[in-house]
Amino acid sequence: MHRLWVTKLITVCLVALLAGCVNEGASPAANQAADAGAANAPNPTAAVSNEPVTITMLQYLSKISDNEFEELIAKPVRAKYPNITMKIVNYKPDQTLSDLIAAGDFPDMIFAGTLDVNDFLNYKVLEDLNPMIKASKMDLKQFDPVGLEMVQSYDTSGKMFAMPYSLGFSALFYNKDLFDKFAVPYPKDDLTWDQATELAKKLTRQDGGTPYAGLGMMAANRFAIANFQSSFDVKTGKAVFTTDEWKKSMQIFLDITGIPGNDIKSTARNAFLKGTVAMRADLNPLMDQLGDLTRSGKPMNWDFAAFPTPSWRPGVVDTPLQILMMSNLSKHKQEVFNIMQLLSNKDVQTRMSQEGRLSALADPALQKVFGQNLDYLNGKNVGSLFKNKHKPQPMKSIYDEILVDQLNGAIDKISSGQADINTALREAEELANKDIAAQQH
Repeated sequence: MHRLWVTKLITVCLVALLAGCVNEGASPAANQAADAGAANAPNPTAAVSNEPVTITMLQYLSKISDNEFEELIAKPVRAKYPNITMKIVNYKPDQTLSDLIAAGDFPDMIFAGTLDVNDFLNYKVLEDLNPMIKASKMDLKQFDPVGLEMVQSYDTSGKMFAMPYSLGFSALFYNKDLFDKFAVPYPKDDLTWDQATELAKKLTRQDGGTPYAGLGMMAANRFAIANFQSSFDVKTGKAVFTTDEWKKSMQIFLDITGIPGNDIKSTARNAFLKGTVAMRADLNPLMDQLGDLTRSGKPMNWDFAAFPTPSWRPGVVDTPLQILMMSNLSKHKQEVFNIMQLLSNKDVQTRMSQEGRLSALADPALQKVFGQNLDYLNGKNVGSLFKNKHKPQPMKSIYDEILVDQLNGAIDKISSGQADINTALREAEELANKDIAAQQH
């Protein structure tokens, strides 16, 4: 009996010792976050206090205006939970997540895009939502299946670190006045990129001493995501730039930006807003900026068309997604989860859709009310936003900075005539793998 008691004591001590270990390969900030997260582990059965609580939400990279935060998040929370005050913390370009962790006041929850999740996973600051989802019996089938698949794809062991909040969208925005000026028919909702390129050529010209460009493009790396080109193979741990689809996607990008007078600088978003670019293939923040023009008394005569797609994958686009995540450093995890549940209910999501954010829910009725509260969308081809079929975006890699730098270098080489597309992409892949290997060691 004495030996049995000693054996049990040793076993308990070993378990305690192992539980106290830190990940020696992780950064000090990541270990600090992991330790604090363990200390603040949620208790799904714990009662929620009615005492006044301030919940801070970090706005990280993905855009949400102060007005949207107040109307679509803070106000619904205040109505449901009068004791909770919501506060937004805007991420600053000169900050790092390590700085926020070290400061000791890391926000309770995070508003971000799915492409940003790895930034937080690297610092071990995210709470697995599954225990609270199960305890609350929350029905995840209410979410758009593509959005749900994306938030469930960040952990192979079944953990869920994010809740869908709203869908972003890509669209072909166009200036109707320029199409009318040059007697060119408006773009249709089923354009291929080849057809969009021909339209761009017709609209890129000089008129009355003013240069006009046909089609502005998003950055090369974002265009690759729109065409489902992943730049990193998780299985091999290597960069990927030389597949046939990568070459075809970049050839589209180069064909459009290589039209004389239609280069990246001449077709930037600001140039479109100033009225010298006929079309802009862009994301939903451009719609907000066009709304700002209307509110300032300088409206553009514009409309939407469905985002063009490649001939080998017609009518299929990626799915930008804004998400909510819980910090494992929060001392108010049940309140944060309650807020996430509230923001995903149909009433709140309906109001969000009416205000021009696509709902993350699978309910088709919410598409029909999109933008109803926005006067500047009256008469616009809003239905074009729902023409294409959506699929999950490729996941962002922890080596994304390296990959984007090398891809941009390849684009510059091709555009300047220093290398053909095959050579430039092969060299970019080789250089990226060299930099990735160096970072791993």
